[in-house]
Amino acid sequence: MQSILIIIFLTIWKFNTTFCDHYYNYETEFGQWYYLRCDVYEVMFLIAVIIPWFKSTVYSKTIMFFGGVLIGWSVVGKVFLDSYNTTDIDMFIILPLAITSSLYYLYQQKKNK
Repeated sequence: MQSILIIIFLTIWKFNTTFCDHYYNYETEFGQWYYLRCDVYEVMFLIAVIIPWFKSTVYSKTIMFFGGVLIGWSVVGKVFLDSYNTTDIDMFIILPLAITSSLYYLYQQKKNK
């Protein structure tokens, strides 16, 4: 599974501008091209956070969970809500997420003892 995700990540990383050029002309539609590239980068970084999930410690899984949900929420905000800046709703997601990640870490630490 890790090798498949690494191949997907490297493919997106290598061909992200080609993908964006396929949909929008860089010179005439730069704004739309740029926002599409931001979406592609979000998906790429989400995959990058997921890759080490399969072989890691509880602490690193907690950090990856936190980062993954933040990036996932950012992808949802950009793709479905068309929001490319930080809003108040983002702050209402970050705080409970940080608390949930910390509780998950503490629970796993207690469970492994």
